[in-house]
Amino acid sequence: MNKETKVALKVILIAASGAVLGILLAYMFPFTRGRHGNMGSYYPLNMALSMASVFLLSGLLYTYTKDYGEIKARFTLGLIIFLMALLFQAIFAMPVIHAIFGFSSASLGPFSVLTNIFELAALSVFLYLSET
Repeated sequence: MNKETKVALKVILIAASGAVLGILLAYMFPFTRGRHGNMGSYYPLNMALSMASVFLLSGLLYTYTKDYGEIKARFTLGLIIFLMALLFQAIFAMPVIHAIFGFSSASLGPFSVLTNIFELAALSVFLYLSET
């Protein structure tokens, strides 16, 4: 198995692990009914995608922190700060955080899922390119 295949499998495994944890959290902390009625399938799906993004961002943060320790480049430090900001944004945007604090978190329906799909794709490519 070549390096690119190993890295691709690593990225898929990281994202899949986050997605599984996200689904488990979605059912541990059920959706608070909002203005638009029942949760449908958007809440667990949105949570799975959000948690997969958090896992990918954590992988990116680990990669660039390790690189910064070796090369001490200012650009790498800037990437670390940028990734930390994205990680905090992803954590606070997770539907389970909204549900824990009693807020409705699925009122955007499929649009919140679409944004998470694009984010997950972009982070997957970023991690893949960072590791190869």
